[in-house]
Amino acid sequence: MSESERTRAGAPAGRDASPARGPGARGRHFDAAVRGYLERFPRATVVALGEGLDTGFWRLDNGRLTWLTVVVPQAAAVRRMLPDGPRRRTVACPAGAHDWLDAVHEPRHGVVVTAPGC
Repeated sequence: MSESERTRAGAPAGRDASPARGPGARGRHFDAAVRGYLERFPRATVVALGEGLDTGFWRLDNGRLTWLTVVVPQAAAVRRMLPDGPRRRTVACPAGAHDWLDAVHEPRHGVVVTAPGC
């Protein structure tokens, strides 16, 4: 049995244990996890730590979520070239700081935190 066959044999049913490959594979996994959460909590706040110039909001927007992009001040200045909206905001602080917690206005609707850029 080859190494890849042993790895796949140990994977849970319906799961491929082979490593994610190809451009964008990691992003697709993040997107799938967030979509799954939003199916259960459609009005949730998505907090994207270190997102940089990623386009997660536009890929995952269900028309009801709130999106917070948490980036360092230098990246926030560039990101604000696309104006924030009523459901999409940029918070300028290091991802390791907790200042962004105050920007989650309605946690009772659910909160999912991702760290695509960390």
